[in-house]
Amino acid sequence: MGDNAETFREFSNRVVSFENEMNALPDATVIFGHGMWLAFLVWRLLGFGEYCDSTGMWAFRGFQLALPMPNCAVFVLKQTRSGAWAVRAAH
Repeated sequence: MGDNAETFREFSNRVVSFENEMNALPDATVIFGHGMWLAFLVWRLLGFGEYCDSTGMWAFRGFQLALPMPNCAVFVLKQTRSGAWAVRAAH
């Protein structure tokens, strides 16, 4: 919200840009971020997020509300042998 807020498409592009660079990250890389950004990355890794329109935005919002990320939540992302990324909540 506000004059300088990014659009959903800009937000999506920012996360997708990071996602495209994930394979180049060294092992044991630690990523810090805001819950909504991390939720969108998880959403993308689960195969969602192809649409950057209002329908996609509402679909993501439903996902994000169903996957609350409290402060200091830890998620582990691990690349599988097939090259896909698996995500799990850490205890």
